[in-house]
Amino acid sequence: EQVGLANTLKSLGGLELAEGAPEVAESLFQRACGLYEEVQEPVGLAVSNGLLCLIAFGRGDTGAAMEYRRKAEAWADLSGSPNIVAWVKKLPPPST
Repeated sequence: EQVGLANTLKSLGGLELAEGAPEVAESLFQRACGLYEEVQEPVGLAVSNGLLCLIAFGRGDTGAAMEYRRKAEAWADLSGSPNIVAWVKKLPPPST
């Protein structure tokens, strides 16, 4: 149930982001992360943190973007999914 709700929140966040409402999307992605964390869902956490990275980077908050990217990388590694790992590696800013 938690994962289903988190997936819905993540999808709604993606729609809001596409519609040009990053603040609304950010809130939805953060709520999704909270639910994914409760059940330790690595793919959902990797993707949601990656999307939060993109939002933070887009508003010029490099520090937050790097923190979200770090979290996305860690969860991507735990996911065991080469596709998720590859997607996260493309996120800005480049890791140091």
